[in-house]
Amino acid sequence: FSSIPQVRVTLKGKKIFDPRDSSTKYTPNSALVLLDYLRNSRYGKGLPNSAFETNYDSFKSSATLCETQVTPYTSGSNINLFETNIVLDTEQKLIDNVRELLNPMRAIFTYTQGKYFLIIENTGTSQLSLTTDNIIGGIKIFGEKKNTKYNRVIGTFVNPDKEWQE
Repeated sequence: FSSIPQVRVTLKGKKIFDPRDSSTKYTPNSALVLLDYLRNSRYGKGLPNSAFETNYDSFKSSATLCETQVTPYTSGSNINLFETNIVLDTEQKLIDNVRELLNPMRAIFTYTQGKYFLIIENTGTSQLSLTTDNIIGGIKIFGEKKNTKYNRVIGTFVNPDKEWQE
């Protein structure tokens, strides 16, 4: 060779457990990718199966919702509603990686009564299509700022048992 050749690959990633049919296969399904990360003891949290609700019900329903077929504005072919194609840095904090995995889906990840649950907001079939005709000015993106967040809230309670005193 007169120079270093360019090497290009198509990488599908790792095979992931799907609790809906107990198969292990490649999938970009966002709910299943999160579940795999939480269960994997080598690069994830290493949670046991008992840490999830019975039969992974919330992850199953979330995985099914992720595979809802939608037609994007720019293309006529259907795609899955939520997919995750990511390379995670395992040197990062676990919670940061979990947040990164939650980004592609409208999800709430909760821990209730000793079990983990995943709930994806299901807005039904409503859609809003935006085109360049909807833009009337420049676009600016603003992130969160520290001074707009609360670090504590002090409330007062009027107690009827103490003659309505605060």
